Amino acid sequence: MLKNRLFQEQLVKDFTELLNPALQGDDLEEAVSRWRKAHLPKGALILQELKEQERRSEIYVEFGHVKHPMAPGKSSVLTKAAVEVFAKNFLEKPEVLLISESAKKVHWQFGRLLDRLGLVVNPKKTLPDLIIAETSSKGFRLVFIEVVHTDGPISNERKRELLELASKSKLTESECAFVTVFSSRSDPAYRKVQSSIAWGSFVWFADEPERIIYLIDGESSRTRSLNDFLGI
Repeated sequence: MLKNRLFQEQLVKDFTELLNPALQGDDLEEAVSRWRKAHLPKGALILQELKEQERRSEIYVEFGHVKHPMAPGKSSVLTKAAVEVFAKNFLEKPEVLLISESAKKVHWQFGRLLDRLGLVVNPKKTLPDLIIAETSSKGFRLVFIEVVHTDGPISNERKRELLELASKSKLTESECAFVTVFSSRSDPAYRKVQSSIAWGSFVWFADEPERIIYLIDGESSRTRSLNDFLGI
């Protein structure tokens, strides 16, 4: 109780200092930034950063030595988070094979990578927002990622289409993974499409970067009990 009261008092004190009329311009922005970092939850800070990125006129997705430009908007911001945060957290040795945009389906640099791997992609058909290869010593895996800010998750039908794409390059289902990306669990887009997300796929939220949901398909898995899931 005492700890909580002291925290509340410090919170009010720090916020009151922001109302100081002497704080102007850059000093005020710096003070507000310090207050956010000190008192807002990590998820709230991430969502605030995502919103600030949406307002930028230019968005660059960085991977390796590449800075790939994308059109401004929420979809691009989530794509950036998927490449720069999700892949770093959940893949051991990721290689970005494809970033697709409606304006330009397959950039030439990705076309070369796909050709080198023998992955057959038809730009006239609906492509996933991202394809990232896991190239660690544990084995090769294609990770198909859909970024959702309105609709278009990895549904059962979408998963079948992507498996057909992989099969043309002689890749099996066990060599593929499927991820749908949202900004947060409170995002209206997630609530809108959550019931259509495919079993056997993953869901990742940008504001909870170290966590991931796996929709386990018991029919195609040998795991049958909670003890199996928990490794007991």
